[in-house]
Amino acid sequence: KWKINSIQNGDFNLNVKSTFHLDDINSEVAFVKSESEIEGDRTPLAMMGYSVVPELKGTQNAMYEIEAKTGMLLNSTIESEVKGSLQLQGRQIPINIKVKVMIKGKRIR
Repeated sequence: KWKINSIQNGDFNLNVKSTFHLDDINSEVAFVKSESEIEGDRTPLAMMGYSVVPELKGTQNAMYEIEAKTGMLLNSTIESEVKGSLQLQGRQIPINIKVKVMIKGKRIR
């Protein structure tokens, strides 16, 4: 089990606190699960000519299949959900972001 804190930069800057668990090793493949807490850093950003302050929180869950011998990512599924609001000219605009990423690797021999 290990923890990693990271920053995801993009339209919204997100602070991500992740915990990873080695779930199993089977047939030379390591199965790693992760859970993350996501929080926006409240940095104002320009949107449509206005200054917007995001207030965001969420979670991310992932499963990784990694070749134990080489460390190559074979497959992964990552699901994130972030909810909150954008403060624009004194108004709170609700926001809900859902992302699912699936990676399918292939060994070339």
